[in-house]
Formats: sequence, C-alpha cells, structure tokens
Amino acid sequence: MTWEQFILSPGAGGAGALLAALVIGGSAVAVSLHRRTEASNALAETKRQAALERWWTQYTWLVSVTADAMPIEGRAAFLLQLRSDAVNLNADELIAAADGYRAVVNRWLASALSGEAH
Repeated sequence: MTWEQFILSPGAGGAGALLAALVIGGSAVAVSLHRRTEASNALAETKRQAALERWWTQYTWLVSVTADAMPIEGRAAFLLQLRSDAVNLNADELIAAADGYRAVVNRWLASALSGEAH
C-alpha cells in the first residue's frame, strides 16, 4: 500500500481521529492542571492573608494589654512567638513591628530588673 492509498483509506481516518483525540485530551489535561495550580495558589494566598490578620490581631492585643493582665515575662515570651511567626510568614513588616516592640519590652525588663536589685 502506498502513502496515497493509505491517506484515502479508513485506517488513515482512524489514525487521524486517534491523533485528534490525543491532542484534545492532552490539552484538557494541561488546562485542568493549570486550573488546579491556580486554585492551589489562591488558597495558599487566602491562608497567608488570614495568618497575617491573625498576627496583627494578636500583636495589637499584646501592645494594648495592661501590665496587670500580662506580666512582662509573659509579654516577652508571647512577643518571641509572634516574631517567630512573622519570620515563618516571611513578612518583613511584621518582623520590624515585633523588633520595635521588643526594644520597648527589653527596656521594661531592664527597668524591672534594676528596680529589684535596689
């Protein structure tokens, strides 16, 4: 059988249909994977935003709570955890906020320790 005969045969039509099905199937798989990746990325971003909001809520509470409600040692420990969370979130602005408040807490601790020494 020559190429001209094959091209005109039912076998060529079947081979063409198979090739078209493979192309369409491959395209459908590629689109599906792309959509799944986009959905996964969107979910990850939603979770990150929720974690950032939780962090700011906890930080705001920490800096506004009275000394009677949370002793300075507890405040320092909680602040260290918040800083660790900020590092895990790779959020420079949160790390800077935690470091700024840590300087305040360190001054309070130094003052409390010097008061106990006298």
